[in-house]
Amino acid sequence: MRLNRKGQVFSIDLVLASVFIIFLLMSMLIISGKVTQRISEDEARMRLDEATSTALSQLVEVSGKPSNWQLLPSIDSGSMGSIGLVSEKNALDGEKTEKFFSVTADSEEYNQTKMLLGLQNYRYNATLRELNGTPIYSINAAPAGELAEYALMNTTSNMSRLAILDERIVRLDLGVWIE
Repeated sequence: MRLNRKGQVFSIDLVLASVFIIFLLMSMLIISGKVTQRISEDEARMRLDEATSTALSQLVEVSGKPSNWQLLPSIDSGSMGSIGLVSEKNALDGEKTEKFFSVTADSEEYNQTKMLLGLQNYRYNATLRELNGTPIYSINAAPAGELAEYALMNTTSNMSRLAILDERIVRLDLGVWIE
């Protein structure tokens, strides 16, 4: 007697098919996790770049609110609406520039400038340089140790803008990183 095996599924076929399906599902799960992580990192980077660009534009395009904020006794986000360094677009005001760069990285005024620039979730360095690279003013809040390596490798946004200070062209560099 001869058995006709048409349409019958052997248990070994079922096991192989199950292993293949599990492999495909696991691969899809791993790939989707990596894609989600990459999208999240890219979005964080995009927000960081946007915050840096916005803060830098604010410094060299607007005079601040009030426009004579440099005459206030201190930089305070409660009494100020925004901070800007110019008297007219791209022409830095000497008094405003000096007052802004008098802030030290470990002071309360540094935290106030972060708020006024929309950088409350970040830290920043700002340097005003001659075109040849010689620093004129600087706020240095660079992280130290392991945080420095992390910030330099992963989450730092550096941008520059040209401006005029005392009838000479200068470069304002702004570096921002996730705190």
